[in-house]
Amino acid sequence: NNRIGRYIYEQTYNPDQDYVLGNDVNVVGVAVTNIANPNIRWELTEQYDVGIDLNMFNNQLEFVADYFNRNSKDILYDNFPIPNTIGVTNLGALNAASMINRGLELALNYRTNLKNNLKIGFGGNMTKFLKNEVTGLGDGGEETITNTSIIRIGKPFGSYFGLKAIGVFQSLEEIANSPTQFGNVNTGPGDLRYADISGPDGVPDGVIDDDDRTIIGNPNPDLLVNFNASIEYKGFDFNFLLQGVSGVDRLLMGNGNLPMADDRSNVLQYWINRWTPENPNINLPRVGGQNNTRVSSFYVQDASYLRLKSIEFGYSLPERILQKINMRKLRIFLGAQNLLTFTGLEYFDPEGGNGNQSNRNVPLYKTITFGLNAKL
Repeated sequence: NNRIGRYIYEQTYNPDQDYVLGNDVNVVGVAVTNIANPNIRWELTEQYDVGIDLNMFNNQLEFVADYFNRNSKDILYDNFPIPNTIGVTNLGALNAASMINRGLELALNYRTNLKNNLKIGFGGNMTKFLKNEVTGLGDGGEETITNTSIIRIGKPFGSYFGLKAIGVFQSLEEIANSPTQFGNVNTGPGDLRYADISGPDGVPDGVIDDDDRTIIGNPNPDLLVNFNASIEYKGFDFNFLLQGVSGVDRLLMGNGNLPMADDRSNVLQYWINRWTPENPNINLPRVGGQNNTRVSSFYVQDASYLRLKSIEFGYSLPERILQKINMRKLRIFLGAQNLLTFTGLEYFDPEGGNGNQSNRNVPLYKTITFGLNAKL
């Protein structure tokens, strides 16, 4: 696993760990600050597949179906409680965690030659993920919670984790009659309202704080699809490719999507319609609310999409004309990439990366291409 530290099986010592001896004399020293794991080993994956592969009608029709069950064990994991008395801050990863992936893959392809030199073909495949679930974190392993995600047993890996937004406060009276939000410090009309989901004892306690964070989205898609088709007739040819993803969420914090108070911050244009006393918007909070920038479901959008990935139309000169001009092939074509995208995701490319600065990534351009293919 290349996502963990290197050489964690060897004990290391950190320099510049000064000691104070005698009469406040600083002595340069080294100390163990990370505990190595000399028993580290390879992660283990067990997988079984059950499938069928059919070719029919002189191989004109092909059908493939495959069910897979992938059980990963001994996954390297390092979030274990460390007693303060040990005097270290990090523990080398242990082969402790486990995760399961189940899914179904289907593919269908058809190609045939008809009369008058007409050729047609189409095909597609689909991958349906039936389950992605963390099944264990090892004895004593604790949930790993970052600013935006969580690794939790029984949930998809890396699920988005935050508060559940349930609207926008419209008045001071509404704030007073609602659960206290982070001590109600700087909470005012126009701020996001959050659901009181839990408390220190695992039940709602009338206080909104980090105990009320919950799963707010899944960054892993449920369905991957693509479809292609082609046709050829008397020198003309046409083909296209559709690609799509379903059941995947994007957490869109940053990227001009935060209602910051700093006038130097760039924001998306729709924030013009934000909450103000004169415009009591029930969906967009005010600019500058201290708690409006907390990770919440307000910033989660469905990133499912269907995209016309490529399309091309061409014409090849017939052989009788090629012979007259001493050429083996001459084809003229017009094509396009990323021409159409159908998605509910606003303002962002559904194929773009996650993260606060994903708007800085080079976008997928719509391109139109015209060209010639020639062989002498």
